[in-house]
Amino acid sequence: MSINDYDWQKIDTFDEKVEWQKSLAMEVYSICIPFTFHFGEKHEKETDKLDLTTYNYQDDIVQISYKHKLYDDGRELSSTEINLVPLHTRVLSVIYVWRQNRYIIDCFRVGSWLNHMESLRLRLEPIKKAEEEKRKQEEARRFGRLD
Repeated sequence: MSINDYDWQKIDTFDEKVEWQKSLAMEVYSICIPFTFHFGEKHEKETDKLDLTTYNYQDDIVQISYKHKLYDDGRELSSTEINLVPLHTRVLSVIYVWRQNRYIIDCFRVGSWLNHMESLRLRLEPIKKAEEEKRKQEEARRFGRLD
C-alpha cells in the first residue's frame, strides 16, 4: 500500500479513532523499520537489565530512529520515532508492546514530509522484492517438487 492512497491533506488534527487516519499512521510506521534496517546505522548496548538495539537513519528531511528493548524479565518494547531535521520537530512516535501485541501512537503530525516517506518506501520496493524472491527460492529448495 502507498501513503498516496490516503487523503492525508484533509487531516487537521490526527484522531486515532478514525480508522483510515490510524491506518495512515501505521503505514508510515511500517516503512520505518525495514528502511532503518537497510539504510540506517545499527548500535547495540547491553546492561544487566536491558538489551537495546537501535537503528538510526537521517537525511536532509527526516531522522528515523527504531529502538528495540529486551528486558531481563522478558518484556519487549519497540519504539519508532521520526523527526523533521530542518524544524527539529517530532512528527511520528509509535511504541509497540510485544506481549500485548499493541501499538501506541504517541505523536502523528501530517505534512508534506509524508511525500518524502513515500519516496523512501519506493526505495525499499526493489529490496523487498529481491528478499521475497530469495525466500521463495529457499522455500522451493526445501519443499518443492523434484520431478
